[in-house]
This record gives sequence, C-alpha cells and structure tokens, in this order.
Amino acid sequence: MMQLVLAYFVAILRHWGTLVTGGLVTAIITVIQYRRQKTISWNIARRILFAFVLIASFLAWREQHDRAEIAIQKLGARGGLTEVTFSMLGDLPNGTVFYCRDCMTVRNSTTCFGDGAGATAIREGTQWICVEAEK
Repeated sequence: MMQLVLAYFVAILRHWGTLVTGGLVTAIITVIQYRRQKTISWNIARRILFAFVLIASFLAWREQHDRAEIAIQKLGARGGLTEVTFSMLGDLPNGTVFYCRDCMTVRNSTTCFGDGAGATAIREGTQWICVEAEK
C-alpha cells in the first residue's frame, strides 16, 4: 500500500514540475508583473503553486484511469477473465479475479482446489474462493 501511495506522490510531483516549469506559466506571470508594474506577492505565488498541486493530482489520477480503461478494454477483447490453472494462483492482492480452468470446490466449501472442471477464482484474505458455473 505504501508503495502505491509513494507512486501516486511521485506522479503528482512529475506533473507539478511540468506545470511549474512550463513556458506558458512563466509567460503569464511575466505579463501579470509587467502590467501591474510590480512583482506578484508571495500570497499569490502560493495560491498558484497550490492550484498546480490540485491540477497535478487530477492529471496523475487521469493517467491511471486511462491506463485502467485500456486494460479493461484489452481484457474484454479477450472475452473476459484471464485464464489460469490452479498451480498459477499465488499470493496476489485481495479482489484479484481469474477464470481457473482446472479449479473446483469440495462439498459445502468455497475454497479452490485443483483437478476440477473450472471455476471463477477470487482472492479473499489468505485464500482463493471458487465459484463454479451452475450445471
């Protein structure tokens, strides 16, 4: 989780740096200072920098959203869930979903086992939960 938070802040800094050092921003500030015949106050500069943080946050979010949309489209183009075998299921994040072509459940259990006819496998906690298609 910390790694994801760190990656988010790095993305914000990258976008913020682009905004702050951009030629358009420098030109606008220069024009404002020229028209007013004095430099902008520190208060205005802080507001501009804060606005850039907000914009950079949005840009970082949008970048990840676009990547997720592309991944969803690619997944859909293959006909649904990624297909794996029971032996390929490992320690992945909660909520991970696969179609496991050789998974099954055993009597009144939802835990995944191998050597079955196939089931949807969902990672919950420390185990894989299988949901077999109705026959």
